[in-house]
Amino acid sequence: MVKIYYTTDTHGRILPINYATGATSAQGILACGEEFDQDEGNRLIIDVGDTIQGSPFTKFMWEKLDKCIISEVLNKLGYKYITLGNHDFNYGYKALRKYVGATRSVLKRYC
Repeated sequence: MVKIYYTTDTHGRILPINYATGATSAQGILACGEEFDQDEGNRLIIDVGDTIQGSPFTKFMWEKLDKCIISEVLNKLGYKYITLGNHDFNYGYKALRKYVGATRSVLKRYC
């Protein structure tokens, strides 16, 4: 049996931290990692968009270091497929190409 995991509307939240309060939370892509690891080999991990924009941390990485840290995280966690949401276009075409190019997931387009 294959277990299907999906994330959506993570908006650049990698770490399980609420940046406004400093408190830890269940949010953030890395918070899902332990659960994904329980089903290694029998899992399919998908992200359905609005992934790269929205977090102060990822904004800093884009603007100061010209780096797409989200791609590295998705690769490490084993995401197989991604789609794009409207907010994935917020940083412009160059940033979007960098994100898609650095992510080892298969990009799927849906209408």
